[in-house]
Amino acid sequence: IWDRTDQSDNQRLDVAVKLDTTKTYTSADLQGDYYALRYRYKSSDGTYRGLSGISSFDGSGSRSTSGTVNENGTLSTFSNTKTYSVNSDGKYSIDSDPNGYLLGNGIMGISSHVITSDVWSIGGLLKKQDKTYSTADLEGTWAFAGFGDHQGTTFYAEFGSITCDNSGNCTANIKIRNSDGSVSYITDTSSISVASDGSFGGSLAVGAPSYAGAIGNNGNTLIVNMSFDQADLNNRFIGVAVRCSSCSNLAFSVGPITFADYLPLLSGTNTFQWTYGPNTGTQYTNTIGGTETVPYTSGSLTGSKIYDYDGLEGDPLDYFVVLNDGTNVKFLADEDSYVSTDCSLTAPSEEWSFSIIYDGMIIKQDPFYVVNKTNPADCISEGSDQSLLFDIQNVTVQGTSYQNAVIWWYLDLNYTFKTLNFNGRDSDLGITLPTSSDTGGYAVTAFEIYGLDTGSIASGDVDAASGNLLDLSERVSK
Repeated sequence: IWDRTDQSDNQRLDVAVKLDTTKTYTSADLQGDYYALRYRYKSSDGTYRGLSGISSFDGSGSRSTSGTVNENGTLSTFSNTKTYSVNSDGKYSIDSDPNGYLLGNGIMGISSHVITSDVWSIGGLLKKQDKTYSTADLEGTWAFAGFGDHQGTTFYAEFGSITCDNSGNCTANIKIRNSDGSVSYITDTSSISVASDGSFGGSLAVGAPSYAGAIGNNGNTLIVNMSFDQADLNNRFIGVAVRCSSCSNLAFSVGPITFADYLPLLSGTNTFQWTYGPNTGTQYTNTIGGTETVPYTSGSLTGSKIYDYDGLEGDPLDYFVVLNDGTNVKFLADEDSYVSTDCSLTAPSEEWSFSIIYDGMIIKQDPFYVVNKTNPADCISEGSDQSLLFDIQNVTVQGTSYQNAVIWWYLDLNYTFKTLNFNGRDSDLGITLPTSSDTGGYAVTAFEIYGLDTGSIASGDVDAASGNLLDLSERVSK
């Protein structure tokens, strides 16, 4: 399997099987019961389909299949009978459609549909109960790749690793690349129970058919179909995992880290100096002190005040209200307005709440709401044209080195990427500037740098239209 989350302009699931070039394949090599799964999209009628079932091959050219399909959010069952054949080189065809290849031992097959211009699909076969299985067969580390869609609006690819113990307790670290340009990272836990025939679909979602997930190929391959969650039928997804004893942290080049460790809200004053731009040589201070409570209807939250956060306003009475509970950092308000999920002040905005982050992570800031403190009817929506790229690098600021500093790159979705020109200040900071591939093709408009157990250590602005650095301020003392 390949990582296909590394390209901003396409999402793919690539799977290969090793052919046995020393043998002559026949239809008898594809014989018995197989777990089958497939993802299919048909552009002419806008149908998105996730399918799982059991396919039975008689070894002589007849195949029968029964299973479950999620098509555009509706579940149904199906059964059919078709013919098949296997070429001498391992290529197999269903109803004369040449679309698959067999592993040398015939235990696994992969297939795709590339015959008509309005339909594409990818699927696979895994021999059912090639041995007697148990939950303990999951133990170990697996490399994982997958593909699916969100509500028929965006496609996405996944890549990462899964580690399981012999009781079926599994932890997955996954990178997700969406067709809207956003990138996210998740760490998820699950508990899986494997039947003797290798199936475990019921562990993937309540009500999912048993054959939606399976282990096979002598315990070295997993297939999963996450298209049958009764609570979320508008998402379809299939995935393949292969045992990988030396794999670790495939999804993340650096991370995960907890951003709360990078913004300690300790009372005091920090001094910054403009080292590039029209205010070069000028200093400003930001001060952490005092608290403010935001009356969210879901429960009030109290944060610390940070005055003159970035020095841009030039008014020491300007401030942000920030909550750090040791796990999450939430930006709650400024001196004039509250930040919320809606105009009713229901809860803090998820777009300005940060917990676990990874190098290369992109958060698309879907609209959040700014509610005026003195006139709550004055409520505006913001953020729909902005994303945040998280970058973890070693940084040097005013002669002090910060290992694994966190850089926020603000991305303006109204502008296409322009190659960044920091006039040598990137070398002074010891940082590598992001490329178009890193930003999803969008322009950088600003950045902030945070040090571990330190807080803000530098920030600056960038001209989105040209990529040129406009200004830079660096922390000089605390």
